Amino acid sequence: MPSRTLKDYTGTLPLTMKMFPEVPSPRSAIESGFAKEGDLSNILTGLEINPKDKKWYLFPTMIRGKEIDSYDDAKRRAFIGKNFGVYDSYEDAMKADKSIHDYFKDIRGYQNGGMAQPSSTGVHNNIDNLILQAELDKLAQTGSMRVDRTPEYIGGVDPVVENVALSPIMTLKSLGSVGRKILEKTGLRNPVSHYTTGKRASSILEEGRIEGRGEFPGKPFYGDSRKYLEKQLAKDKTGWLSETDIKFQEQFPKSPSVSITRDPMFLRRPHVHVGSDIGLIMDRDNMIKKGLKIQPFAEANYGKVINDGSNIFFKGKPKSNAWWQRQKDLWGKDVIEELTPYGLEIKPTRINPRFEFEERVRGNIPTENIKLINALKFPKGESVLSPNILKIIKELGTTDIPIVKSDRFSKDIKRIMEILKSNWNHPYHKEFLKKNPNIMDYVKRIREFPTYKFDPFKR
Repeated sequence: MPSRTLKDYTGTLPLTMKMFPEVPSPRSAIESGFAKEGDLSNILTGLEINPKDKKWYLFPTMIRGKEIDSYDDAKRRAFIGKNFGVYDSYEDAMKADKSIHDYFKDIRGYQNGGMAQPSSTGVHNNIDNLILQAELDKLAQTGSMRVDRTPEYIGGVDPVVENVALSPIMTLKSLGSVGRKILEKTGLRNPVSHYTTGKRASSILEEGRIEGRGEFPGKPFYGDSRKYLEKQLAKDKTGWLSETDIKFQEQFPKSPSVSITRDPMFLRRPHVHVGSDIGLIMDRDNMIKKGLKIQPFAEANYGKVINDGSNIFFKGKPKSNAWWQRQKDLWGKDVIEELTPYGLEIKPTRINPRFEFEERVRGNIPTENIKLINALKFPKGESVLSPNILKIIKELGTTDIPIVKSDRFSKDIKRIMEILKSNWNHPYHKEFLKKNPNIMDYVKRIREFPTYKFDPFKR
């Protein structure tokens, strides 16, 4: 298996099949003699010297399968930081160009060998990586096999923003020496996040665990299994167990689980059913080594593809799932063969824009697994010093887990401090301090946590 990174690569653009997919060679490459009709290409490159620093800039003229509008535009992007590296001499740049082209030949050979399937969208590769990774986790637990678990990113955002602003690790590095110290302290290598409401986050920190609420898609705990219930039923001499219990177990056969995601674009999409006040960041590899079971998961309507009947056509008209079911009942397994001559057309399923890069952890997750807390925002619709807000402040102000906060959260906590100070002489203030004697200490401590400036919710 080839390395996923090119040794000594100094460019800013990620060398991935998602960023540079294999596509038919463009007409410009054929006309210039770099390719022939029918050839496939990942990248086309340009090389120019920057008159300001007298260095050679190697850059792509094709990205995400499409040529950049103009060569000058590609060159301008290279000079401002979007390139395959900056070199002191023409010879060094040409060596790097050859290495990059050879690297993509290796990647193509690797993918064509069956380990992954190139796709025009990132979500296919990402869910396939998760499924593959679930199979490899058993080996990873023993420590007998080292696996590259660098998360693959979803979405079409600018790669610099994608890698710096959205990855927890790169976010920490962007905070300078403070962030690097946190990174060293936590040992964070393969981050996954559990997003929740402020109220739930404070309860999690207080209780010492993230309680599993969803269903685990894989093998349940023995105590949750049908086999266990049948064994109990066989032992029962009192008659209190019945078929009702068996039916209940058939309806709810799964163990509880905690939802996690490695999708860096998660917060940039609307999630009515998921709280997003606080992000609890953990290390996936570390959890696997501790024996926690993790499997990929997709809720109904949030799967990788949409297959709602809209891909089925008969004589040019779309047909419903009910129509298709009736035809299958009528024609049986030969339905496609029988109806195709009369106008049946089944088009490829559509990629689901609501697909979520989700995994489930079986059972509960002890808070000792939380490496970092991302304070995103305070809950909406709460008064400034409501009991819920005060509890969040207390838990964040007393935890030993490292915390980073968004600029939005930072401004809100500053406003809370100003309100506390301005009401110092209010008649009720003494009564308030009796109930919350350490509130100012908590607020001051939270204000000292490092703040990142980008907006994690910006769409």
